[in-house]
Amino acid sequence: MRVEAPALVAVDVPTGTDHVVLRFHGYGGYPELFALSGLTLTMVAVAPWCCVRAIMTSEATTRSVRSSSRGERLRQRKRADLKRLADYHALET
Repeated sequence: MRVEAPALVAVDVPTGTDHVVLRFHGYGGYPELFALSGLTLTMVAVAPWCCVRAIMTSEATTRSVRSSSRGERLRQRKRADLKRLADYHALET
């Protein structure tokens, strides 16, 4: 016995006149393999898009955090400058 192709088995028959009966019993797991291959192809097709989206979302979050912290620092500086200016004017009067 030897395997000729996936799920097909062959038997050597000696030369001469013989009565040969062919029986085919197929492999029953093809629907599951087809579904698995479809899922794999879908993941391969969608993965780059998901990665790009995750990177862009991460960068946008980082940018918004940076800009909000930068904005907060500017507001704090402005408050400190106004306080110094108010203290200066209070000393003059």
